[in-house]
This record gives sequence, C-alpha cells and structure tokens, in this order.
Amino acid sequence: MVEDYKKKIRIKSVKKRISNINSVLRISIWTSLGISSAMVLFCAVAYISSSHLFHVKNISIKGCSHMQEDEILSLLDIEKGDNILSCDIDIARQRIQEHPWVKDVEIVRRFIPASIIVNIKEQVSVAAVYLGVKGYVVNEEGRIFASMPQGFKGLTIRAMGFIPTSTDMNAFLKKGIEAIHLLQSKGLPVDRIDIEAGGRMIFRLKMGVSVASLETITPAKLDMALCIMRELKPMEGTVLDLSCEDKVVLSNPIKGGVETRGS
Repeated sequence: MVEDYKKKIRIKSVKKRISNINSVLRISIWTSLGISSAMVLFCAVAYISSSHLFHVKNISIKGCSHMQEDEILSLLDIEKGDNILSCDIDIARQRIQEHPWVKDVEIVRRFIPASIIVNIKEQVSVAAVYLGVKGYVVNEEGRIFASMPQGFKGLTIRAMGFIPTSTDMNAFLKKGIEAIHLLQSKGLPVDRIDIEAGGRMIFRLKMGVSVASLETITPAKLDMALCIMRELKPMEGTVLDLSCEDKVVLSNPIKGGVETRGS
C-alpha cells in the first residue's frame, strides 16, 4: 500500500527516441549528399574549364562576299582555344548584326569537335546613289545602308543639279527600286537613274532609250510604252515620258523633236 504513494520516474517512450534518432540520421544524410553534390559540381566545373575537349578548335565563317572574314572574327570575339561553354553567343550575334553589310546572322555552337559556325546573310546592293560627291549603296527596300565599295559597277542613281532632302531621297529611292523591278520583269534592264530637280526620274535603259516619269510607273503605263516602242522602234537616246496618265511623250535631246502617242 505504501508503494502506491511513491513518486514514479517518467521515462521517454521508445517510439519517441527512435523518431529523434531518425530525424538526426535524415539531416546527416541530406547534409552529406549536399556536400557530395557540391564537390562533384566543383570537380565537374574544374574539369570542363580545363579540359581540351571543350576548347574551340574550329571557327568557320560562311556567306561573306563584300565583308572580310577578319572583320567578322573581330566582331565575333571568340578565338581558338577559348572554352566553348563560356562563349556568349548572343552578345557575339548582336555585335555582328550591327555591321552595315549584315542583313541577318546565325551562330551555331557544336561540341564534337568544339566548333563555332557563323552563317552570314549579306545585304543585297540593288544600286548606288550619289549624294553630292559621295556614293552609298541601296538595298532591296530602297534604304541606304553603307558607303559605296570601291570598284562598284552596278546601277547608279544621281540627282541632277540639286541635292534632295533626306525625306525626298527616301521617297525617290523607294519609287526607283519599285520601277527597276517592274522594268526588269519586262526584260528592260536599267543602266542608271537620273533624278531631275522637279522630281522627274529618268531610267536609262541598257538598250539605249530611256523611260521617264514624274509619278510612279505602273504596269499599265509601261505596257503602253512597250507597245509604242515595238511600233516605232525609237532610235538611241529617245526618252519616253510616262508622266501623263493616257499618253506617252517621245523626245530625243540629240536629234530634237517631240512626239505624243495616246493609249
């Protein structure tokens, strides 16, 4: 009976002790795994950064005709021996894209063997335009994009006796490029374009005659001019003016004389 009133000692349950042990074990395991992963990652980074397997062995430049490969390599700023994984391809692409002769660029990174391939799509120079004494090349959209290269032998555009404003020149170029495409589609290659102070554009054809217009040359106007050319067989130096909607004015500054033909 006396023992019933004695103070009893409380002992933690076996289940709770096992739970605490498991918690400690889990923390230890995850800590070990974290340390091991960090060490593996560190070793992998050290291996990749120093292994010759990831050093750039080849750099190939494709699509250049007006540009020098040295220019592209300088803008690329990647050299043989550089680690291919540390090369910033996006920044290199942006630098090359800013070159005036580059219309588009693609940079491909290959790992076996470690190589960089640069595919360049250059601007197409449709014509050269003279502003004063300096020449510039014009692309298919009628936009000036670079200085005229030495030895340029293509179609030229020149303002006669005046220097157009930038806005006017952009309008002339756009209209001129559209007319060039139309004339060439009809088998009439253009040799040069003269722009007069009033805005009239004279398209000097390689066949020896010229087509002129103050407004945009439409397919209907050009077809009318072609019919007249086939009928009259105009002599070299003749200018067919398509500025009027329903007639063509023929003139020859050398021989003199003016003739008007309607549609």
